[in-house]
Amino acid sequence: MTTTGDLILWFDERLEASRERAAWLRADSRGDDAVLESVRGNVFRMFGAMFQVAARLGENEPEPSRLLFMDRAEPFTAKWADAREKAETHGDAKTAVTERLKSDTLAEIFARVDALGRDGT
Repeated sequence: MTTTGDLILWFDERLEASRERAAWLRADSRGDDAVLESVRGNVFRMFGAMFQVAARLGENEPEPSRLLFMDRAEPFTAKWADAREKAETHGDAKTAVTERLKSDTLAEIFARVDALGRDGT
């Protein structure tokens, strides 16, 4: 069963992996890819901090922590989808790719948070 502590550790691991990958990409002269990986890391950092607050407020109980987190995090889904749509409308491929990455990373986070307190994770 995934606990709030497990999930906080997962966020930390994802952030560190993203930082390492971004550094590797920069060293490999792949600046654009490094920037995207840094954006991904920033999403993990931001939502990891948000989850830590939710866990504290939810007294580290899985269900209250999950509900508090989702209440604060879900609005970003629509905001980032709207930003991507506007970028695509204006032919701004770079912003569209960035917004898609942010949305995909958030979907990964939601899947992990949704499993909080359930068996088989």
